[in-house]
Amino acid sequence: MISRNEFRIMLDRVEDKCSKAQKADAALREEEASLESELHDQVESFLRRNGIPYIHSRMDRRSTIRKGWPDFTAMRNSRVACVELKTKNGKLSADQQEVVLELQRAGVPITVCSNLMKAIRFLIENLLEEK
Repeated sequence: MISRNEFRIMLDRVEDKCSKAQKADAALREEEASLESELHDQVESFLRRNGIPYIHSRMDRRSTIRKGWPDFTAMRNSRVACVELKTKNGKLSADQQEVVLELQRAGVPITVCSNLMKAIRFLIENLLEEK
C-alpha cells in the first residue's frame, strides 16, 4: 500500500503529464488552424488574380451562411465550383458531409482538399477550361 504523500506525488506527475499533453494538443490545433488559414489566403489570392468572383466564409467569426457550406464558392461564365479546405488531419463535420453530398447530387463540382495545387487544378478545370 502507498502512503497519502506518495499518492499525491503520483497524482501530481499524472496531472503534469496531462497538462503537457493538453498544451501539445492545443499547439497542434493552433498550428493546423494557421496552416488552414494560409491555405485559404492562397486560394483567395489565386481567385483574385484570375478575376474569379467568389464567396468565402470568414474563419475568425461564426459563419452567417448555412452550416457546413464549403469554404469557397467560386463562379465564372455561368459555372460554379465549391472548395472545402482541410488540414491533413482535418475531417469533415456531419454538416459538411451532408452539404457535400447534396451539392454532388445537384451536379455542383466540389472538392475537399488539403493541398493548394489540387485546389487550384480543380478550380482551373471547372471554371477556366473550355468544356
